[in-house]
Amino acid sequence: MYLSKLLPMTATLINPREVNIEHLCHAAWDARPGSLFFCIEGSRTDGHNYAAEALSAGAVALVVSKKLDTDVPQILVSDTRAAMSEIAATFYGYPTGKLRIVGITGTNGKTTTSYIVAKIIETAGQKTAIIGTNGIICNGQTSPSLHTTPDPIELQSTFARLVADGIKYVVMEVSAHAIHQRKIAGVFADATAFTNLSQDHLDYFGTMERYGNTKASYFDRLYGKLAVVNADDEWGQRIIRQTNMPVLTYGYVDGESKSLPDICATEFSQNAKGLSYKLTIRGFTVPIIYQTPGKFNMYNTVCAASIAYGLGIGLKDIAKGIAALKSVEGRFDVIEGKCNVIIDYAHTEDGLLGILSCIEEFAPARIITVFGAGGDRDKTKRKAMGRAVAAYSNLAVITSDNPRFEDPNEIIKEVAKGFEGSVCQMVCIENRKEAIIYAIEQANKDDIVLVAGKGAEKYQEIKGVRHEFSDYECVEVQLGIRS
Repeated sequence: MYLSKLLPMTATLINPREVNIEHLCHAAWDARPGSLFFCIEGSRTDGHNYAAEALSAGAVALVVSKKLDTDVPQILVSDTRAAMSEIAATFYGYPTGKLRIVGITGTNGKTTTSYIVAKIIETAGQKTAIIGTNGIICNGQTSPSLHTTPDPIELQSTFARLVADGIKYVVMEVSAHAIHQRKIAGVFADATAFTNLSQDHLDYFGTMERYGNTKASYFDRLYGKLAVVNADDEWGQRIIRQTNMPVLTYGYVDGESKSLPDICATEFSQNAKGLSYKLTIRGFTVPIIYQTPGKFNMYNTVCAASIAYGLGIGLKDIAKGIAALKSVEGRFDVIEGKCNVIIDYAHTEDGLLGILSCIEEFAPARIITVFGAGGDRDKTKRKAMGRAVAAYSNLAVITSDNPRFEDPNEIIKEVAKGFEGSVCQMVCIENRKEAIIYAIEQANKDDIVLVAGKGAEKYQEIKGVRHEFSDYECVEVQLGIRS
């Protein structure tokens, strides 16, 4: 595509001449002949410093926020990230115009809710894809993605591929980072949804107010037609009051509820094999059965049902779709063996409290929890995570998660502070594989082992390198399920 066809309306073209753009990139190592290179300014690096490297690799033009001393064409913009989203959409032929998009944001529940929504839509007879933490899932195949919400170039190219594959609906997780970094600029959704908000990512956002406001900014007519919002969440109430979009509210209603959301769950019950409740939408009620327990999963299913209803899907298909989903990889996934092991992505205080309080309701014996905290991330949540695990576990094994560039033993020490004054037995084993083996070896037949924090991830990030590692593989080998 010619460069002149890609210019954003507010951009200035420096050194104008027509060149053919064959490829988009924002990393110098990815540049090739015909590339348009985006000079992204980040907190750690400045892409302008890598422009010469990209040009030597064959890049024929640059997108910059400050003029560089080079004679190649430069698209000068005030916001390079926003320009990357706009240009990528143009380059790939505006694929979102051929799709119905659902965007889901919130601290916890995004992945599970996206799977439930996709299953409901598929039950209603439409081809659906998922973009999120577990990767890009289309036609039963999963391809990896580095981020919950891919960067604009990967995102728009993915949309184009999904259109070519005959996909009609895309359900995507929208992270706070993606909103702040303008990754989803120009991606207009048929429904945007909010699950909940609790402490996370304060290493990036600094305060809960900034983090919450970033999530809330997604609920704007620039991004979608309809807002689906958890009315039982404090930040959900803020969004309901502030958004300029039509709103569909959902929540759980018991005898103490003072007001009714648009979509209500009532008569919730659960056991080890799942949950049930009654769902009421606009005066019509249908029984809901979901094959995984947890009140947090009730909220995930009600959110998904509300999204589906907002898309025009009927109650029968909604109930049938929810009942059909057996499990979500890395989300309360039960592996049976000499003891039952649950693998879950919970990596915040709120997430751990939700799953452990659920397990406590049906655990026949002890709860053994293996968990850690990620490095180079919000340090203030580590003690709180330890406190959450100590409150519900009989034995806790603190281990390494993704230490990244931090010393894993220092992270473990900070997590261990949450156990001060607790009666919970605590063991620290830095090696995650050894920690999981130890926990399963300690477990009796009726004990439940929770392996938390990484879910479906197939790597462990240490000193900038992603080493192959899977909680699933480690657990299944130890249980004798695989060799």
